[in-house]
Amino acid sequence: MQKETQKIKLYLDTSVVSHIEAPHKPMEERITHAFYRFIEERSDEYELVISPVVELEVDNCPEPKQTRLIALIEKLQFIRLPENQEALDLANTYVEYNVRTERYIRDLTHVAYATVSRCDFVVSWNMKHLANPRTIVRANAVNRLKNYCSISIVTPQIIIGEEHDAEV
Repeated sequence: MQKETQKIKLYLDTSVVSHIEAPHKPMEERITHAFYRFIEERSDEYELVISPVVELEVDNCPEPKQTRLIALIEKLQFIRLPENQEALDLANTYVEYNVRTERYIRDLTHVAYATVSRCDFVVSWNMKHLANPRTIVRANAVNRLKNYCSISIVTPQIIIGEEHDAEV
């Protein structure tokens, strides 16, 4: 009898959703395409999660990009998290503890949704405000203080690993 393993929950922030079409950043666009191929090939291992923040930001994209992003979300069967006051409160707590300033509340809200919904990783191209040691250490300090699990924030390239570097 084979043990059923739990899927790895990947919370995607808007940068990973939108970089499926990013001609201004060709390397990130290629890696993002490789990331989605990787996930499709391993749908039994990974589940993709987005929050209302991602959907709001996608809704604000211009056409025809918006339509393509919505189609991607449908195709890959993203889990759509509902609006969650606990996540919004945690994002504000991150600001209160200076993880980032109020100016970056949406970025922090991504981390909060991932944390509250017990995702394993936040996947982001936002290295300036999210996928960096300062944010990760500070967010996890708040998470410990508020009795949440730690969260890892990584780029899509970290998820796909070295084996897919040749595809990029």
